[in-house]
Amino acid sequence: MLTILGSADKTKFSAYYASIKAQIEQELGEPWSCEGFESFFLPKQKLVSLQLKGIEQRAIDPQADNVIIIMLTHSGDILINGAPLKDLSKLRAGLELRIADRPINNLDFMLYFDEGSKGEWISKILGTLTEMGISSVSLIDP
Repeated sequence: MLTILGSADKTKFSAYYASIKAQIEQELGEPWSCEGFESFFLPKQKLVSLQLKGIEQRAIDPQADNVIIIMLTHSGDILINGAPLKDLSKLRAGLELRIADRPINNLDFMLYFDEGSKGEWISKILGTLTEMGISSVSLIDP
């Protein structure tokens, strides 16, 4: 194994991975699959699919009944239309309370992230929105 690692193609990352796998298969004389090897070289990443519909400028009335603004502050607070949540785990419940019985398609969901806010929460917020069937979200550019 040390010989294979030492002689692997080091010109670029993908070549290194392919070279090691090919040499192990040659040594074994059969196809080789190892979940740990795959996870190390090609770890699965969480992806959030987005569709961009353009950039526009418009006035936003944060008090409008059809506007739901999720704000993530630099201090780590998360707010829905100015009302703070205890923590991120309460996002869905807070949104459901704000949405009530109204059709999601009639609401404008907006995200605002303070400079320095916790970036790792963005995928959790978007994931929660997706799970709730919300397919359109606008980002407010500070």
